[in-house]
Amino acid sequence: MLLQILLLLVAFFILVPPVDNFFDATMTRKVVIQEGLFLACGFLLGKNASVPEDKYFGGWGLFFFIFSLMFWMIPRSIDITEIHEGFDYIYHADMILSGFILAKSLPQVSFIIQFFFGLYISSMIVALGLVFKSEQTPICSAYNLYQQHEVGRVLIYIGLLFYILTIIFLFKKAIEMKK
Repeated sequence: MLLQILLLLVAFFILVPPVDNFFDATMTRKVVIQEGLFLACGFLLGKNASVPEDKYFGGWGLFFFIFSLMFWMIPRSIDITEIHEGFDYIYHADMILSGFILAKSLPQVSFIIQFFFGLYISSMIVALGLVFKSEQTPICSAYNLYQQHEVGRVLIYIGLLFYILTIIFLFKKAIEMKK
C-alpha cells in the first residue's frame, strides 16, 4: 500500500506544471524520460494491485498497450500534447494506464507471446528511432531537428537494449522450462 501511494505521488509530482514544463522543454525528456516514468509508475502500480483476472484480458491488454504506445508516438500526437494542455494530461493518464494494463496482461499470456511481444515492442522502438534519426526535416513542429535526431538516437539504443533483454528473457525461461 505504501509503494502504491509513493508511486501515485511520483506521478502527481511529474504532473505539477513546473516539473511538467521541464519535461516538455525538450523532446528527449518528454518522449523518453517522462513517458518512461509514467509507464514505470503504471507498471509498478499494476504489479501491486489486486484486480480480478480474466482469461481474455492478457491479449486485449497487450493490444491496448501496443496501440496506445503507437498513437502517442505519432509526431502529430506529440505536437498536440504541446499545443493543448488537456491532451497532455490525457497523454499522461494514458501512459500510466498503459503501464498498469501491461503489468496485468503480461502474466496472463504464454511465454512465447511474451517473447514475441518483447521483440515487437523492441522493433517498434528501433523503427521509430530510425525515422526520427534519419529524417532531415522536423517531423514534430513543437521541437527542433537536433532534438528530433537526439530522440532518434536514444530510441535506437533503448530498442536495442530491449532486444537484448528479450533474448536474455528467452534463455532464462528456456532454462527454467528444462528443469
